[in-house]
Amino acid sequence: MEQQRFIRLPEVRILTGLSRSTIYNLAGSGEFPDRVSIGGGRAIGWLESEIQGWIVNLRHYCGLITNSHEGWTHGGGSGGGYRCR
Repeated sequence: MEQQRFIRLPEVRILTGLSRSTIYNLAGSGEFPDRVSIGGGRAIGWLESEIQGWIVNLRHYCGLITNSHEGWTHGGGSGGGYRCR
């Protein structure tokens, strides 16, 4: 059985290059993995495997099969992030 790991928002932002508001907006529209409550308190996180899967799916959607950023464009602004051209 594969070990599952929860990651918090700062790491999700680093992995995706998305701003906090973009992550929550995409999740609200069903275009990004849902966050989960960790430990029954106010702490939340995402399953790392779901975030990695989202990244892989985005890369395939953009037609990317290498680690290059060819086919990506930077969103600009403070949130930045990459999107398909």
